[in-house]
Amino acid sequence: MPPFGFGLSIANLRGGGAAGPFVPVVLVQENWVGSGNVQNRTPSPISGGGFWRVTLGDSPISFDSSLARADQYATGTFRHSVTLTDASIIAVLLPSYTGSGNAFVAAWARSTPGPFTYPTSGYSVKCYDAASGSTPITLSKLVSGVTTVLGTSATDPTNSTITFTVAGSSLTVKVNGTTVIQVTDASIATAGYWGYELESTADCAGEAVAYVGPITVQTAQAGGVTDGILLENGIDFLLLENGDFLLQG
Repeated sequence: MPPFGFGLSIANLRGGGAAGPFVPVVLVQENWVGSGNVQNRTPSPISGGGFWRVTLGDSPISFDSSLARADQYATGTFRHSVTLTDASIIAVLLPSYTGSGNAFVAAWARSTPGPFTYPTSGYSVKCYDAASGSTPITLSKLVSGVTTVLGTSATDPTNSTITFTVAGSSLTVKVNGTTVIQVTDASIATAGYWGYELESTADCAGEAVAYVGPITVQTAQAGGVTDGILLENGIDFLLLENGDFLLQG
């Protein structure tokens, strides 16, 4: 069957390059193999260098059985030590709600500053269990200590794969491959740290613990599109990062 169902085939890439969509490159991959403390752990099985750094914690951030967690009564952030500008961070997030205890997970991108302090700037996606009554997904920016909400979604993120992509000024949040938030913002343009924040709460009614499953950090293409592709009949279209395309004429 001809490509794309048009009865057409790709003749060449505009400008003469090899045809094909943008292919992301895995920079960091963490499966949380084994158990122990996240601090100073080298990601496995694939790492582009660097290590995990716990940047804020009321108690140790640990990992076991393919999950990372903040231990009881804890708030913590952890990040990979290599700074990036355009990337996607992908993981299964597991916030929880016990009826009174409410634990969240947040993904961070382009965050600063250095070790052992809470970020003073960065983009974050905070996820709550929808049963808690809190907004399930909130995309925010933190600039000079001031948080501004950029977008929200009522989609329940619990036990779902969350993809947070920052590419140029484009910020996209997907749940199981479906876009739920997409905005543009140019407030934070420089490279920063990528990682997660976990908050676990407990009281007399029971503990709520937030977990993060396996993590992948991969390259993202600024603007989210490849070069235009010219078909044999002269139709030109843009191939998007997610595989969709826009006809140009």
